[in-house]
This record gives sequence, C-alpha cells and structure tokens, in this order.
Amino acid sequence: LAWGDQVIVHAYGQRYIYSVREVKLVAPGDVSVLGHKDQPWLTLITCHTYDEAGGRYLHRMVVQAVLVGVSDG
Repeated sequence: LAWGDQVIVHAYGQRYIYSVREVKLVAPGDVSVLGHKDQPWLTLITCHTYDEAGGRYLHRMVVQAVLVGVSDG
C-alpha cells in the first residue's frame, strides 16, 4: 500500500472507505502509532523483516489511513 491507496472495510452493512496517509517501519515495541487521532483512522500492523537466526521479527510494518467515506454496502 502507498499514500492515497484505498482500504475498504465491510462491517455492519456499511462500507468504510479509508485513504492511506502513512506507511512506515517501526520497532516491535513502538506503540506511538497507536496514539489518539482527532479523525477516524485505521491502523494496520504486521510483522516485517524476519530474523531467522534470532527467531523473531525485527520490525513492524504500519499502515495508517484516514476515513474518507461511508456507504451502504
């Protein structure tokens, strides 16, 4: 995903349309990306950069998107 891409979440009979605003790598313990936002945001987090020798992931990939629309769905 990249800036401006859409993420559509189908829930409760609605389509929630989000527009990606940030994609970044963070340390596994970095919880700053979970901080409060003044608008409705979606934050997606997944593991990234597996260290086979250490048996762990070195980073987390974070995608943050702002809600831009809701429609029946």
